[in-house]
Amino acid sequence: MTLLNLLLAAGSGVLMVAATVPSYGTCHESWEAPQDYIFPNVRTTDPTDATFKPHFDNCLHNREALDKPRVLPRPNATTFEVWYFDAINRANANESVTVMFFLATGDSVPGIRAPVTVRLFFGFADGSVEAFQVDAVDREEGAARVHVEGAGSSGTWGATGAEWTGNSDGNNYVVNINSPELDVFDTLKMDSIAPPHYPCTTELTEKTTLQLFPGLSWTAHIPDAKVSADFTVTSPSTKKSKDLNMKDATGWHDYTFANRPWASVIDNWTYGRASIGSGKLDTINWFQGEDGTGKVHTSAYIARDGKAIVSKCETVNKRGEEKLVKVQPGEKMTSADILMTDGKTCKVEMYKDVEIESDGKGHGRWSGVAVSGRLRGQGFHEEGVFSTSRS
Repeated sequence: MTLLNLLLAAGSGVLMVAATVPSYGTCHESWEAPQDYIFPNVRTTDPTDATFKPHFDNCLHNREALDKPRVLPRPNATTFEVWYFDAINRANANESVTVMFFLATGDSVPGIRAPVTVRLFFGFADGSVEAFQVDAVDREEGAARVHVEGAGSSGTWGATGAEWTGNSDGNNYVVNINSPELDVFDTLKMDSIAPPHYPCTTELTEKTTLQLFPGLSWTAHIPDAKVSADFTVTSPSTKKSKDLNMKDATGWHDYTFANRPWASVIDNWTYGRASIGSGKLDTINWFQGEDGTGKVHTSAYIARDGKAIVSKCETVNKRGEEKLVKVQPGEKMTSADILMTDGKTCKVEMYKDVEIESDGKGHGRWSGVAVSGRLRGQGFHEEGVFSTSRS
């Protein structure tokens, strides 16, 4: 019979429940035992540990979910974790949904007000956007709870009315918003159609790392998905209700964490993700940025018809030496040339049709049409700058 061990780190504020796995005496492969984490909505300066090395053993391959919490016992004032979900309508790239679940503070991520926070963005057919930030109530009542089982995770973010549920295979996620306070309701459902990836590979080996930048991890749990979404949103400015119904959308889910503030990890960055074509699809994403020393770190991924054909990373000493991904930012469109395994390049153009968010200081995120060759699709693109010069 399986025994339950209750592990409570003294003063940590996180409760982790783990099932004891019996020893089989021979090599086997299995998923980690189910685990539960509780993160109170209380700012802390206690020490924390971020794990950038996924579990790997040559014999006991206890596999783990890519989006399990990894900043433990919980993020403090200068560290953070983000579970991110988005969807964009294939029929109209103006229509989109973004939901971000934060464990962070304003010192670690600009604009965050409470350790347990949710940000919501809704893009509508007419090009309008509604944005919300919801802070959980204080202390235990506002705690975030994450359950990890098999390859998937589920999370409930305090009393914000926002939650996600993933199945144990990790290929099906549902995001629910039920917020009478905001007058925002309903659901996003996604089914994965592309394999997940670490920053540099889709494979778990002894050398696999979760780290893209020094101190920062970025993993794509669902790089592309079939999505249906149905939301009713009341505009805070007009007090009028809007409906957002997407029957055939493309979706994305990633998980990011860092052991230091976001602004100290990266000076500037660009990110894009696109789902291109119809029938047989090309899934494309990249993340590229410059750290405080001038080094440029890049992750690139391409899947064709559900099979990964590129999953690599690269670090070069200075801007202009990039080979894996060459990005050309523009006012209305940003293009990226991604190096394929055969030496050819895949060019994707990301159009900035709708500005989803902007801080007015160099950070922006857009939804829009994505083009690669003769094929069209949809995608999100993000650019940000914390520093334009270094001492």
